[in-house]
Amino acid sequence: MSNRSFKLGWLPARWLEHTCLIILVLIPALFVVAAEDPPSPKGANSGGSKANVERLIKQLGDPSFTVRENATQSLAELGILAQQGLKRALVNPDLEIRMRAHRVLLKSLQSEFAAKIAAFISDVDGKEEHDLPGWTQFRKAIGSDRNARILFAEMLRRESAILEAFDTGKNLEPVLSQRLTELRPGNRIGQVNGPQKAHPATLATMLFVAAESKLATNTTLFSQFYSLLNYSATKQAIQGSQHNDMIMKTLSQLVLKETSKTSHYYPIMLTLNYDMKTTGLTLGRRLLKSRPTSFSTTQYAAIAVARFGDQTDISLLAPYLTNVSVCHTWSNPQIQPGVIKTQVRDVILALLIHMTKQDHKDYGFELLRTTPTTLFHTYTCGFTKEEKREAAQAKWKTWYEKNKPK
Repeated sequence: MSNRSFKLGWLPARWLEHTCLIILVLIPALFVVAAEDPPSPKGANSGGSKANVERLIKQLGDPSFTVRENATQSLAELGILAQQGLKRALVNPDLEIRMRAHRVLLKSLQSEFAAKIAAFISDVDGKEEHDLPGWTQFRKAIGSDRNARILFAEMLRRESAILEAFDTGKNLEPVLSQRLTELRPGNRIGQVNGPQKAHPATLATMLFVAAESKLATNTTLFSQFYSLLNYSATKQAIQGSQHNDMIMKTLSQLVLKETSKTSHYYPIMLTLNYDMKTTGLTLGRRLLKSRPTSFSTTQYAAIAVARFGDQTDISLLAPYLTNVSVCHTWSNPQIQPGVIKTQVRDVILALLIHMTKQDHKDYGFELLRTTPTTLFHTYTCGFTKEEKREAAQAKWKTWYEKNKPK
């Protein structure tokens, strides 16, 4: 990553953050994605001279309202040529001058940024260099066609702070953590109108940054991130986006990232929740081959393979039929008094019967309840009596000996 600052035209993002209150967030209506030529600065060379700009800025504080208005209009027409003087005017002792300078500068930067983004989106052939944070990595990971550029431009408009932190390698974790807190489902702290809803471009930014950085080692951060992704409103935002294919591509890259130190339960559940067939099958197979010690990882990796794979994957699940560890305990007095136990091998057997298209009732699965995401509610894969469990295992062994591939 480079150590440069992201520049809107000639202005670093940190200056914008401290003097213009992050104009990219405050003025969404002025974001332009249409492919247009950047506007040319107005005003003759003499009009844009330092002396003339300083004269006009001084008139911003004139006692006459008409003089103040005319000076404001003239500075606005100068555009880029007046920006340096306007920046100096932001610390002028005169409040009227400061306020008007801020307003004119803000409009100038908006116009400049809109032109810069329009030129960026139009440059599908990549003939120009665009000094945008994270673009080099995004282009390699996702693509650089017009749709990719439109998505990236929206990411930049909404989450410039995250992209700049990613690009510079500075303060990425605290910036991302704060944003996750703001978007956390149910969070109302500091939210006048309730919790914020994650926009698809915001989610795309977070997924891209997480997949392309070393943040996967931060287990706390990733737990928050996966919780947000598994939230129903987040899923709806992603699946309803016109950029769904690209966002799902970044999600797949994150899920399959092998450097993750977080519980594998989270990524495998994402593949199930988002119906990610290829990614879920790849991850499920990888996890089962690694012989995970976690009960939840084993169960859900097996579910992904059973749901997205075929009978050629039976050999991956079969070794876990010897795992007698209890993964669920529950009770229902209407079924029987006491505790009902579900072992890992019970879940595996239920999945194998599903994969071989047999009837679970023939194996004594009288408690089984189905669900689209995980095929079954895993706790209902248990048995009320140990004899029934052993009988089911024996029946499978007999069936498999007769029907396994030669």
